[in-house]
Amino acid sequence: MKLLHRPWMNIAATLVATSCSAALVRADDFLLDITPEPQEQTSWCWAAVSTMAAHSFDIEITVDAVAHHDDDGVIEVPTHAISQRDIVTLEDTGINTLDELDRRKSAFLNSTCRDAGNCNSGGETFLFDISGLKPPANRVITKARLIEEIHDLKKPVILKWDLSHVGDEAAAAAALPQSQHYVIITGFDPNTDKFRVFDPFRGAGGSKPGSVRWIPYDGYLNPGLRVGQGIVPMHTFEVFALTRGTGKVKKAKRGDAALMVQPPVQQIVLEPVSFDGLVGATDTIRHLVASRVVVTPDRGRITEPLTVGRVYPIVVITTSQLMNARNRPETLVVPRTSAIMATVIKAASGEIVDSIQLYHDRDGWKEAHNSDTQITELMEIVQANHPVRGNDPFHSYYLVSIPEQDEFFAAQGFGAAAMLTTLNDDARGNSVSAKEALGAVVKKVQVAMGNRN
Repeated sequence: MKLLHRPWMNIAATLVATSCSAALVRADDFLLDITPEPQEQTSWCWAAVSTMAAHSFDIEITVDAVAHHDDDGVIEVPTHAISQRDIVTLEDTGINTLDELDRRKSAFLNSTCRDAGNCNSGGETFLFDISGLKPPANRVITKARLIEEIHDLKKPVILKWDLSHVGDEAAAAAALPQSQHYVIITGFDPNTDKFRVFDPFRGAGGSKPGSVRWIPYDGYLNPGLRVGQGIVPMHTFEVFALTRGTGKVKKAKRGDAALMVQPPVQQIVLEPVSFDGLVGATDTIRHLVASRVVVTPDRGRITEPLTVGRVYPIVVITTSQLMNARNRPETLVVPRTSAIMATVIKAASGEIVDSIQLYHDRDGWKEAHNSDTQITELMEIVQANHPVRGNDPFHSYYLVSIPEQDEFFAAQGFGAAAMLTTLNDDARGNSVSAKEALGAVVKKVQVAMGNRN
């Protein structure tokens, strides 16, 4: 990795590292107080992160066409914090600043996008009354600058990911996150050396509150996998250095000290293995847990001994595979895996405190970023309600993951004999055959595609 050398840049990085480890620095100082914005429409990830950027400046707008009087006879014009619908409408009308909104309020009020259903379409970041910078080609934001954005400037950083297994047509048809999807950095944990990333996607049912994950700087450079699904970073679409301004995002200079040369993007080539070949994965997980630092929601570090809980192989199914096998979807449920998830538990109590995701390539098992602890907790609920005997991977629970559909199942058995339990909010439902469970997903996609046509 070649770095742009600036003598004072090394000093700045040292100061940041020192401040992160200083006893007088509170972890909360590295967390932005911005209310999460789950995207209100299936294609509004860009609007959600743009709204959160505006909230970091407490931007309010006035949209009422008619003023009203209070009891004292004083004319008031109600205002409110800018919303996703406002952002979409402003983008549609090309209004970039508060001054311009004041001059063109009629165009804003008459926009068809005031009805959210009329404008459910993808887009790029829209910074209303804010200016920002984006990296030029082959440049990425340095770790020191990401920390500075959060800790010193108190502003988020917008990221863009390519969910490479999801085609645009499939995403639009089945209410999925678009293949190009926005997320946003809203914090940094100096104890674990990880960044807090908020994902505004609400799931295929549109009922989830978005999700939070913690990733190391390497996870920013190369996000890796999401429950077995590849993620490719799109660094040239990132937005940082937010200031009040013109509503424009400009390209940063290549020599900007906030940037460094982008290291090669890791192209993950997954290599499936049989369920009976997971011994090496367990050894890797034990090694990772031995050096794991886990912090509680109230920012306290867990000092109790940690150990590995259950290990769940992941059988990943793409939408294309599912639709090609729609008459016999159960044939996709086979005992081969290229990714696993494991719980990290307190050795004494068995309480789940974290999770680890691994993927398998030709060089063996490696840690993947973006592990989903909620998924493993739901797997444990299924295990508790429908226990199985022994630890034989051919008879224990494993995870069937259809990331493109945001559908996940706890599974037992394989092929026509496989029984699946939906990992919904409580995961306490009854198990059904793989044919029935996966067939329901097939029908959902078919209905969505029919509605689209």
